[in-house]
Amino acid sequence: MMSRDQLHRQNTGNAVVLIPAYNASATISETLEALQTNPGLYRIRAVIVLDDASRDGTIDVAKLAWRSSVSLEIWSNETNLGERATTNSGIARLPVDIEWAFILHADDVVNSNWISLYLDEMSGCPDDIATICSSYDNWYPASGQIVSGEEYPDRPSVLVRGTRDTVVDTLNRGCWWHLSGCAIRTMAFRQIGGFKVDMPQTGDWEWLLRCLAKGYSVRYLPRSTMRYRQHSTSVSSNSFREARDIKEQFRIFTLYRDQGYFSAVDFGKKIRSMLIQLLRRTLIRAMRCDFIGMRYHAVLLCEIGTRFALKRI
Repeated sequence: MMSRDQLHRQNTGNAVVLIPAYNASATISETLEALQTNPGLYRIRAVIVLDDASRDGTIDVAKLAWRSSVSLEIWSNETNLGERATTNSGIARLPVDIEWAFILHADDVVNSNWISLYLDEMSGCPDDIATICSSYDNWYPASGQIVSGEEYPDRPSVLVRGTRDTVVDTLNRGCWWHLSGCAIRTMAFRQIGGFKVDMPQTGDWEWLLRCLAKGYSVRYLPRSTMRYRQHSTSVSSNSFREARDIKEQFRIFTLYRDQGYFSAVDFGKKIRSMLIQLLRRTLIRAMRCDFIGMRYHAVLLCEIGTRFALKRI
């Protein structure tokens, strides 16, 4: 009977796991420990930590946490580039025979079935499928709260085809695809292009829309395969305070209006809804005495509202 090391050498496949990390010494050990509970890990070519010039010993913590026979590689940036640029460059550096890249944030925790479920979907996967994703649990470590995602083992995976209708539907629904916890086909990624480095909040949504608009499809698994960590210093939390999410949303709506995905009437409805949301959040920030957050929202409310009233959008 072959050992796990022998199985890895015999079955090393065409997929890697990429873990973008910046000053993640407090969380990356837990991330790697969870990854190593995946029985399918031996079928992965390598696990690569994309270190974004961390200064807190992230690399040392990662090396200490790693016990698997699967290779752990460290690719380090000389200077801090940000998560999007680091992910883009990491995928670009992969050898041409690597077909799939799993992506995992250095503070998220995957379930033990993550790799096996995805690898099973990759087997015989049509060429037009650019990415595989699944549901996830929102995790609030400070309170211990977990908001569960979908978990339907008996349901088949869902194929979302890259059509005009799905682009419009995704514009209306918002983002249902998540970078951390997904797998991306490297050849498709090169055709679609990388993540926008100036969209820290809605970059996942923007890339998904671009993927679908270029005719690529997405395979969705109705299974929760990861705990997505939420904390007060996360990009998501900070962006809401600064209204970056609405600012980026405005850019996306304007871009797809210009490409003909919205009529003038539908675009106007989107902007009015956005202005109402900005007004509501401005008032809430004021009631909470968060005057910095209130100012961010009030300034954006005036800017978009004035341009919309003067028909300069």
